[in-house]
Amino acid sequence: MRDTLIFAAEVYLYYVLSSVLLALLVVLIVHAVEFEHPFALGSKARPDLYEPKGAIPLLGHTLLFLRNSRRLSEFVLESHAARRRDGVEDADKAVSMTLLGRRLIWLDRPEHLEYVQRTNFANYEKGQDQRNELGVLLGQDDKAWSMWRKITARAFTVNSYRNVMSASIHHFTKLFIRTLEAKAREGATIDLSAVLFALTLDTFTSISFSTDPGSLPAAARGETNAFAQAFDEIQVLLARRMPFFWLVERLDGTSKRIADDMRVIHAYSDKIIRERIEKVQQLDEDGDLDMLGRYMAATKESGEPLTTEELRDATINLLIAGRDTTASTLAWTIFELLRNPALIEGIRRDAAKLDDPTELPFDSLKEMNWTSAVFYEGARLCPTVPNNHWTARGDDHIPNGPRIEAGDHIAWSDWTTARDPAVWGPLAGAFDPTRWLDGDGKFRKDSRLHSFNGGFRRCLGETLAHFEAVATLLALFSRFDLSFAPGYLEWTPMVKTEWCEHESPKYRPALTLPMEYPLRVEAKKREGGG
Repeated sequence: MRDTLIFAAEVYLYYVLSSVLLALLVVLIVHAVEFEHPFALGSKARPDLYEPKGAIPLLGHTLLFLRNSRRLSEFVLESHAARRRDGVEDADKAVSMTLLGRRLIWLDRPEHLEYVQRTNFANYEKGQDQRNELGVLLGQDDKAWSMWRKITARAFTVNSYRNVMSASIHHFTKLFIRTLEAKAREGATIDLSAVLFALTLDTFTSISFSTDPGSLPAAARGETNAFAQAFDEIQVLLARRMPFFWLVERLDGTSKRIADDMRVIHAYSDKIIRERIEKVQQLDEDGDLDMLGRYMAATKESGEPLTTEELRDATINLLIAGRDTTASTLAWTIFELLRNPALIEGIRRDAAKLDDPTELPFDSLKEMNWTSAVFYEGARLCPTVPNNHWTARGDDHIPNGPRIEAGDHIAWSDWTTARDPAVWGPLAGAFDPTRWLDGDGKFRKDSRLHSFNGGFRRCLGETLAHFEAVATLLALFSRFDLSFAPGYLEWTPMVKTEWCEHESPKYRPALTLPMEYPLRVEAKKREGGG
């Protein structure tokens, strides 16, 4: 009897395995015959879209995507350029790639993004894939975003800019200048990118949380605090995530590194929250709370206050926005200025309008036309978040654009669009601040810019970034003559694309766009520079 049961079980297993293998063979055959439009498992053929060469049956563009994951912005630009070279001008036939379990459709026109982020905003969300990949750092709750945005918007008033924010910006700008003065006296080479990240971290932490982390003095000593190190590393690690990342990260040890980084980030955020709770609520003369104080005073729809975890998520999101946006853009902008020193004179002319160029009054920001144009041109060419994607909730057809199916990932590359001659003209890849000036030399914004996101997701801190960056540029170039450190241009790896007429330093493949290597400069105090 026992032998009979074993025999029956073996026969059953044989047929089960045979059926599974036969099903896999059928899938392989079906995909193998799709030579014209090969796609990845979990997707389907879409001949109405333009797919870059290199896709293979079953995997689609997965391997190609992996090979280019550390140069994603360049890869996306090359894909758009190939589409143009192939004579595809129809906006409906957008660039698309299939990865295991997902399809990416890349938008390359500002009006298409405006449709997704405003006109039909309800049909698009960050999506479960993005929550899975980035939720460990940014949080998982989409509903919280709407609440945070409403609370944060109340902090960005003209009065707050004139008082609380101006005071912090002026204080840390002067400390920044003193740090560079000490380096200049020593004749030392300066890692300017590191000092800029320290400046923006201290300034934003003071404005938002009423505390000073002391990053600038640490940077002067050549130190980086543990939070900044963990923050920088985890952005790189999360940017690498692909389908089935959880398996790869367990095998190569990345999951442990992410967990270690998050412990440091959580400890830093919890310390900020704990110290803020212990303080008496700090009000300025008009009774305005700092941002964290506003979050603590807020209640959810249920009437309950925010939990410690929700306050932590809010704190981390604020730190990413406040630290990285301005510092990264300033580093790239200063690189362009040092390569084109004639552009610096306009900044010095703006600085000459002020009694003290290290204390830019907020009401004078509108008079700094050239320096504002310089900052916005840097933000255009080197957007802080170079690539992003959302998920479609339902089927859609973007006007004069591609057809969208539920579950499609709608992606865009602001880095690529900034260099696109179809969007910004034949000199799109050139650093040209004059594109931001009208015929009278007055600064004007341009609706094509997407570096601060768009639609209902437009960055609330754009004006703060603008104010802080202009204040920094005015103080820096009115006080110093800067130049690249000897050998910097020779040994720094550069990136060059067919849509950009000159090279720029290699970027680090992260969620944001930091330089891969330090921006090393030498500073000389200007005569009569204060």
